[in-house]
Amino acid sequence: VAADLLYTEEISRGVARACVQLLVQQGAEIVVTDSQHRWADAFVDEFERLCGKGKGGEGVAFEKRRIGRVTGYSYPDKGDATYAVTVGVLQVGPDHLA
Repeated sequence: VAADLLYTEEISRGVARACVQLLVQQGAEIVVTDSQHRWADAFVDEFERLCGKGKGGEGVAFEKRRIGRVTGYSYPDKGDATYAVTVGVLQVGPDHLA
């Protein structure tokens, strides 16, 4: 599980490389979440560059999932704020490589 790590292009590509390594070498199930929706494309680009689009050539994609309303600290508001959250979730298993 790589949760909420895609903060820059460089980090996103590094997370993708680590995920591909786990997928290829250990047959791991990969779950990546992205709450910021900024660098998911860089992750997917690097992931597919390293291991292809998988069987069927469909590639991988983040699925947007609504979490609902959450309350947390908001830097712009300088205090707690309640807001709706949608998270990108990508799940890939070893069958992607078959």
